[in-house]
Amino acid sequence: MQGLWNQKGVVASATALGLMVLSPVHATLPAPPPPCPGSFDSEPIVQLVEQVKQASGPDWNAGWTAGCAADSMSRKDARVIPTLLTLLDTHDRTVESLALRAVCGTGHSGATAVPYIERRLRAGGLSFAIGAYPVLVCVGEGAIPAIPLLIEKSEGVNVSFAAESDRAIETLGQLSSRAPERIIPHLIHLLDERDHAAAAAKALERIGKPARTAQNALRHNLSAAVRARQDEIADALISALGRVGDTRPTVAILISLLDQPGEADAAAVALGKIGPAAKAAVPALVNRFNVPNIDVRERADVVSALIAIDAHSVPVLKVVLDELNHADGGIGDYMAAAAVASVKPFPLELAPALVSAIEQRDADDSIRQQLEQVLAHADPTLKPVMRSRPVPQDVSPRLADGLWALTVQSSPIKPEDLVKQLRIRLDDFVQEGNSISHSWRRRSGRLGSSNNMDPINSIELGGVWHSPGTGLPDSQTLDITLDNHSCMSSDGMRARIGSPEPSIPDPNVVVVSSKLGSPDPGTLRFEGDRSADKSKAHASSISLGVACSRRIRVAKSFDSGYWNYVCPFAYDQTFATNVIVPALQKQFGPKPGQFAFDTPEIMDMGWQVQLKYTEVTPNPTPADWLASRLQLLVDRCSRGISNMSKYIP
Repeated sequence: MQGLWNQKGVVASATALGLMVLSPVHATLPAPPPPCPGSFDSEPIVQLVEQVKQASGPDWNAGWTAGCAADSMSRKDARVIPTLLTLLDTHDRTVESLALRAVCGTGHSGATAVPYIERRLRAGGLSFAIGAYPVLVCVGEGAIPAIPLLIEKSEGVNVSFAAESDRAIETLGQLSSRAPERIIPHLIHLLDERDHAAAAAKALERIGKPARTAQNALRHNLSAAVRARQDEIADALISALGRVGDTRPTVAILISLLDQPGEADAAAVALGKIGPAAKAAVPALVNRFNVPNIDVRERADVVSALIAIDAHSVPVLKVVLDELNHADGGIGDYMAAAAVASVKPFPLELAPALVSAIEQRDADDSIRQQLEQVLAHADPTLKPVMRSRPVPQDVSPRLADGLWALTVQSSPIKPEDLVKQLRIRLDDFVQEGNSISHSWRRRSGRLGSSNNMDPINSIELGGVWHSPGTGLPDSQTLDITLDNHSCMSSDGMRARIGSPEPSIPDPNVVVVSSKLGSPDPGTLRFEGDRSADKSKAHASSISLGVACSRRIRVAKSFDSGYWNYVCPFAYDQTFATNVIVPALQKQFGPKPGQFAFDTPEIMDMGWQVQLKYTEVTPNPTPADWLASRLQLLVDRCSRGISNMSKYIP
């Protein structure tokens, strides 16, 4: 159990969260911890306990020693459980993490710790719950007494944080083999609950064929989710059907969903999971490539599905090679190339199509090199020609006026501004994001096509972001990426806006530095009138990465009081009574606890406000009572509440 090693609690806590600890890109990876010596197993338990208690200290060696001590305790017999429970009673997060992992040991079942785990889960607390649910899975059969609590939590009753229901549902799915007659029907029941349907579908998918009794409910709820445009739920149901349902009716349903624009991508992925048994779907999948404006991601997923279903079929391989001829440069190309390389022997009749796909690539393209190896084995007499690299077209005349207008406007950029100034149709793009941030990717799979009149491939538009506590101004960025055949030149931009000092239509903006063009690759910055109201940008810039760049960034800075000016937020008792309390009761039941609503901890996060409350101490105070905290986010403009959670600090 080397995973118990701990450096100031970081590794142990991350392991409990199921996360991978990553270092910065340019950092040097730390040396792995030395292995735990066998001498720990001969140390008395009392000494091991004291070593684990030192886990939170600043000393690196203390963290390593604590991990080794917990590792040793995990190999003791069941008599060590009461000792581990005393460590859990410390409520120290790092010590708790190590003790919980030791409960799930090789020397004992951990079953005698289940009543304690149940009690703590009922009391609430985020950090304990994150580590406790995986332990129940590890305990296995000994965790059967906790199933009623898990069912209760899975329905959203007495949960301590917003995602706890999903965690309980996931745990039920992982314990299903221990009590399938209780768990699987309950998960099927949860498919009818909108808030729990996606998590229940994922749990059933994990169970697989033993949950085949769920297939009718999955199909019924899938139809309802598609009609209601509940894409996340529909995706989870489709994926579950790919694992749970009988093949023939499930494939038929998924084929029909390939005609639904919002569900076609998920249906393709699910068909790929079914594999060769979904061969009846091949014609419908191939037909997806003929749909106008199919986006790049779906093309890649269709390629992946075809490969998984029938990679050695000549018709399928021909479609895959046709995709390579598009030279999109996306993940679909790599998947398609890997599929072609895996087919041995490669059909000679497809060698000309293979040559065509090779000739679409530059000499240093790794995909070209991979395909050339395939061709060398299939027909070494064929020699693809080397194409010349196309010179990107300067599209400054097409975009300069619009980008200039977006840069100098003093108000934040909105999607309708993009439509007006860049003369684009958002329907031509796949749209993602939320109320504050947006992104668009061109639907066409043939990116970089010379026939494409609009050179814009993708747009990323952020909201006005606030960085609390940093002293930095609020800011907004717009990032635009052009297709492979287009670029924006700094000289072309300057020619459009005038030289040396461009005229600016907004009187609130004046030029303070003008560096667009040689020798600087491309930056133009403006400063606005700081005396203007706080909804106006006081600095704006447009930047190009190189002299003729495929990537353009427009950035704006606002006063740090921007959001409070646009949507003033005043907290008072009326707001707590009419908004916070009803939301709390909806999330945690009619008796969610008493909190100090008159003295919240308030953090301004820009378009959201974070509120924290401390639970009021009951009188008299029970011996085992622990004060919890309530945390939530309030949308400053809509007053909507999200991410509400209760936890014990």
